[in-house]
Amino acid sequence: MSPTVDTTPIQDPRNAVGLLTDVVDLVLTGPMFSAPLFTEHESLYSFVVGRDLAREFQKSSRRVFNGFERKTSAALYQRLKTQREKIPAEASGFKYGDKRRDLYGTLGAIADRGLAIAVMVMEDFDSWKRYTASWVDQRNYGPPVQHDAEWHKVWHDHVSMGLRLGADRNEIFKAECGWRFRDLTDRSHRGRNMRAAFEAAWLAGEYKFARSLLE
Repeated sequence: MSPTVDTTPIQDPRNAVGLLTDVVDLVLTGPMFSAPLFTEHESLYSFVVGRDLAREFQKSSRRVFNGFERKTSAALYQRLKTQREKIPAEASGFKYGDKRRDLYGTLGAIADRGLAIAVMVMEDFDSWKRYTASWVDQRNYGPPVQHDAEWHKVWHDHVSMGLRLGADRNEIFKAECGWRFRDLTDRSHRGRNMRAAFEAAWLAGEYKFARSLLE
């Protein structure tokens, strides 16, 4: 990734999950996993189901936050947790040392990331603060440790893994542009002209200027 890539945390976890899931989708529909040897493998089904569940969370209302005990979202919470357990850490049927086995492990890591965030905020929305702001680890022994917002590392790793799995860099940043616009406008469209201006600035790397258009 370029060091100029904007890593400002996304504020709404639904938008973050939507963005992370878009990268998974780019991988699943990309050239690396379109070969019959991959498309016919049973492990791929788990990733597809996980992607669809992440989409359900992403489309939910704000009531999904802290919603694992609510009647309207408890079932989604249980399906998310169950699906996380089904995502394979590696693909069976391939010998150790086979590159394809490692590829499934990497895909499993990025497929789980959005689901993990969804489960986390359904259990305790306050935990999302670690993704959006720096935080201090108050240790029992030694001085406290200051940590940067989790999103910086999460997004960097997610893009790096996506590129390793064959996702197109430009398509990743187009997806990010769309979710950034949604996050900054509180899930509203703000008009086609404004969206077009934001997209042009964002994709040109003028991140501060792009955000200033929506202030």
